[in-house]
Amino acid sequence: MVEQEYGEEVIEECRLRAVKCGLAIEFLANETMRLARSTVQNYASNLKIFVEYVHNHDKKIDEVSVQDVDRFFTVQSDRNLKHGTLHLYKVAIVQLYRYINHILKKETNVSAEEIKFVIKLENYAFKTQNSRASLTNTEIEKILDATRSRRDHLIIKFGIIIGCRNADIRKAKVTDIDFDTGRVTIRNSKRKRKYHRNIGDEFLLELKHWINGERAEMTVNDDNPYLFPSTHGGMLTASCSLTRVVKKAAERAGIQDKTKSTFELRNSTKNALGINRDTIEYSKVTAHTLRHTFNRLLQESDIDVKVRSYALDHADTSTTEKHYDSVQVYDDILESNFDELEWL
Repeated sequence: MVEQEYGEEVIEECRLRAVKCGLAIEFLANETMRLARSTVQNYASNLKIFVEYVHNHDKKIDEVSVQDVDRFFTVQSDRNLKHGTLHLYKVAIVQLYRYINHILKKETNVSAEEIKFVIKLENYAFKTQNSRASLTNTEIEKILDATRSRRDHLIIKFGIIIGCRNADIRKAKVTDIDFDTGRVTIRNSKRKRKYHRNIGDEFLLELKHWINGERAEMTVNDDNPYLFPSTHGGMLTASCSLTRVVKKAAERAGIQDKTKSTFELRNSTKNALGINRDTIEYSKVTAHTLRHTFNRLLQESDIDVKVRSYALDHADTSTTEKHYDSVQVYDDILESNFDELEWL
């Protein structure tokens, strides 16, 4: 049973029972062994809607046909969802059937491969993606000048130079910086793994001064391990701290644009988000914009797309590994072409 193998606490913590499908719950519980809990919870949210649709049509998961899956995506596209949201539905559903077919060795009416190759998202209507472009070089200078503390300045620099995700910046620790080798260890929260990146000499020196000087003065206690600690102690939070640092600096720099969603939110969505507004407001510049900016700078340095994928620590680097002999080769390419943004 799922409860015996993974423990009741995993199922309860990730709210997997809400999916109301034994096979899906077992799949999700299995995924907690390799993916971040937040990713599993996203899978669970998407599969909950899929399972509800299937059950409402008096079918079981193993009885679903590819036509049923097609109709499901047609219904979801009528909700004016973004392409990225539809993509997440497809990923969760494909992975579910892959688990059932290949891990559990159970036959189903539709296979993971059939869903993957027959369901083409371009065949469905979806809401145009809100643009979150990278920062221009001028905008980088403006946002750095608009920060109100040394910590905030270095957070934005770190995001642009290292290119890691919001959560990975927040979880970076002082001990992750190796001043002898000039490398930083990044915790990929999305994939539950670590990777390493080089830091240029100039930025390495800035981080050293920060750790030994202003950071030591601002920390509430000496035991705080985080490179960019909260002023209240502990780690920065995603929505209330780091995201606000970036958004507010962009507003002060005069480079922030905001747009409202073109569709009204359902009451269930408003309750889940804890808001009392009919629309969502999108910001052009967010913490993730720093990662987009890193990718743009790599591209403008004529770095191959495969090496950029490695630099961003994307989920699948197998294509990269086919073209280069070792991780050291990737690092050498990055260092020789993108050693440091001297003008930052």
